[in-house]
Amino acid sequence: MPLLKADPEYTRRDAVYFYLGESFLKIERPAEALPYYERLIKEFEQSEHLEDAQKRIAEIKATLPALVK
Repeated sequence: MPLLKADPEYTRRDAVYFYLGESFLKIERPAEALPYYERLIKEFEQSEHLEDAQKRIAEIKATLPALVK
């Protein structure tokens, strides 16, 4: 996340959010992945990662119902 702190207006933030989420999923920490996918969807309506992020959110919420607010 140093990139996001150093350059909060980085033009490829959507990819950063997506791959951070993917990284947390890979190490089996879905609760920490969810906010990155949700932020991607909120901030980037035209992202190439949008559809995959929506799928990941659905998968996470289906397996971790306690996260659904």
